[in-house]
Amino acid sequence: REYGGTGLGLVITKHLMGLLEGSIDVESMPGKGSIFSLKFPVMTQSALSETDTQTPIRKDAPLVMIIDDDADVHELLSRDLKSMGFNLEHALSAEDGYDKLCQNSPSVIVLDLHLPGKSGYEFLEQLKCDPETSGIPVIIHSADCDRQTSIQKGAVTCLQKPARREDLIAELIRYARRAPGAETQVKNSRSTQNTQQSKYA
Repeated sequence: REYGGTGLGLVITKHLMGLLEGSIDVESMPGKGSIFSLKFPVMTQSALSETDTQTPIRKDAPLVMIIDDDADVHELLSRDLKSMGFNLEHALSAEDGYDKLCQNSPSVIVLDLHLPGKSGYEFLEQLKCDPETSGIPVIIHSADCDRQTSIQKGAVTCLQKPARREDLIAELIRYARRAPGAETQVKNSRSTQNTQQSKYA
């Protein structure tokens, strides 16, 4: 090669893989080249269910229900919200979400629009037509949400993917209906959100 690299690319890649809890391997043969292998952890639906059932429910903390068919979104949100004192309920479809509403009434719902079966808007319409659930705040979190349409259908706000992490957390804190004793814990999370810059895909 006429020009050599600085060698920073591999260092940066290794650092990023560490942040993703993955690994990078290399096989190199003189005169033939190198093969780099990247290994990422994958959260499947079964793994998500297992993680959720193992998380203890705190009676004094707001419950956030996440309805999204992307397991990565559940995983990324869980990492932040659990550490900030929120309880979490996970659903991968509108039907699953409504079934879980019968078991636990969440303080706020984070809703994707593109779901298997019923769409997010269909779920929202059903939610708002039921007097038992019509008062639950819903944050639309989707790739192509229209703010005006979402609010007209009953959502409190609309965040387009990829949303900034601090924006989504701020909306959750704003709209979560706090259980007795949970207010202090949620307020303390405001200082945490200001230092976070990642995005949810």
